Amino acid sequence: MQRSFPSSHPKRAPSRIICGRIGTTLWSRALSGLVSLSLIFTAIPIPASAGNAAATAAISSTASSVAVQLGTTHTIDWGQALQTGASAGLTAGLTSYGFFDNGQGLANQSLNDLAGLGKGLNLGSTDQLFGVVGRGVVNAGVNSLITGSDFGNGFVGSVVGDYAALGANSIDWE
Repeated sequence: MQRSFPSSHPKRAPSRIICGRIGTTLWSRALSGLVSLSLIFTAIPIPASAGNAAATAAISSTASSVAVQLGTTHTIDWGQALQTGASAGLTAGLTSYGFFDNGQGLANQSLNDLAGLGKGLNLGSTDQLFGVVGRGVVNAGVNSLITGSDFGNGFVGSVVGDYAALGANSIDWE
């Protein structure tokens, strides 16, 4: 016996309707999981800036990965999306955490602070060199560990990208 469908859904089979509802349920559970992840990051006793950077990077990278996957393949590989989010969150947290002494006895400078990416290129600064190389090691190490990418290529790409950003920030546009 063939089943007839209402005129508002002439070509929608019951399986497509059910799959759509399952997808919506999975999506809402994934988002609630990401919110839980951000609460965990904020509950860990680390400086607010590093925790916020890690949580923001993890959530936005996961969401971006999901959006790109949906736009290009019309499917979601949750393993890939969560891998991307974990890599971005861990990298952002480690590069934003104040591990280094600021010269006043306080360990509150991060690799991002040392690299001075919001500033310009300072060729005589060993702090900036240390910050850029340190960011390269963290970026390449985390990506290599989580995603299995090549450490050497990741390191070179990070250092070149950071120095390109520093060079561009050094240009006086006024």
